[in-house]
Amino acid sequence: MTQTQRPGRPKDPEKAKAIMHSAAQLFMSHGFGVSMDKIAQNAGVSKQTLYSHFPNKDALFENVIAGKMATFFDETQMPRSQTLTDELMDRGQRILDLMSDPEVIEMRVALIMSIKQHPHISELFNEAGPQTLCRHIASSFQRHDPDGRFAPYDQTAMAFVHALAGHLMFGALHTPNYQPQTPEGFLESMVARFSR
Repeated sequence: MTQTQRPGRPKDPEKAKAIMHSAAQLFMSHGFGVSMDKIAQNAGVSKQTLYSHFPNKDALFENVIAGKMATFFDETQMPRSQTLTDELMDRGQRILDLMSDPEVIEMRVALIMSIKQHPHISELFNEAGPQTLCRHIASSFQRHDPDGRFAPYDQTAMAFVHALAGHLMFGALHTPNYQPQTPEGFLESMVARFSR
């Protein structure tokens, strides 16, 4: 005779949001070494509630990165344009906005500080952040490329992201109190190079 499993209590989306907000703030200020106890306390939830939403710190970290990505690259909010140029202008501006976001800059610096003690977070970050971003861009190239000129699309997308965001990434790493700046006409010139 099998036992009937009772469903668990439904997860509260507001508590999940509070946990992710708390985790993001603490990852930025303390790095990945911050304890789950501290995250729960800061979010105003019990440790049991924290673990009911996120089974471990790795999953929480991935969700924080994915959540930030989704604020800039939400498929439902990203227009599909008639031309590659128009679509890359939209995606390119999103990349510049993402890389200029103060929380993203802080998270990147915190990641670099934590990576020696927690090397596996590099892979977690890469999958939830840069690789997800490149998949969005690769789909734009592929959609507007009937002749396969831009293949392999993942490599073209990575080159586009690096060309656009390189100066912002280096500036954040080497300049105290960094204020992101992109030269006028920079996006247009990069898009023109990649949409020929």
